[in-house]
Amino acid sequence: MAVEINGSRPRVTGKILPDFKGQMVTLLGTVSDFDPNSRGLYLNTSDNVSVNIKFGSEALISEMTPNIMIEVTGQVDHSGSAMQGQCWNFVPSGEKALDLNLYNLAVEKMHQLGANIYPHIDQSQVFSE
Repeated sequence: MAVEINGSRPRVTGKILPDFKGQMVTLLGTVSDFDPNSRGLYLNTSDNVSVNIKFGSEALISEMTPNIMIEVTGQVDHSGSAMQGQCWNFVPSGEKALDLNLYNLAVEKMHQLGANIYPHIDQSQVFSE
């Protein structure tokens, strides 16, 4: 079953993924391993959380290699530890590689700001320290 990708969706980190159960989100990380049982993979997120990504029959995981950076957009499952969605290779432009630590900090700060960044998110979903 393909996941319909449309509309706005927040960027999240692995640690706050469970706060978005059933919602559409975008997650960035590197491929750590493949899961042949679910036709998916395990993504190591910017905050070092392993997330099981399930793609279904249309996935092209044969074209991916470990440690490649990808962006996944999809729906968080009811456990909050897995997603079903679509992915894209994430190749940063320019000469420098993307610093995942800075990316992680930026996503955390966006969620701390809450409604100013994502007005469509229920404030009970906002990440706070």
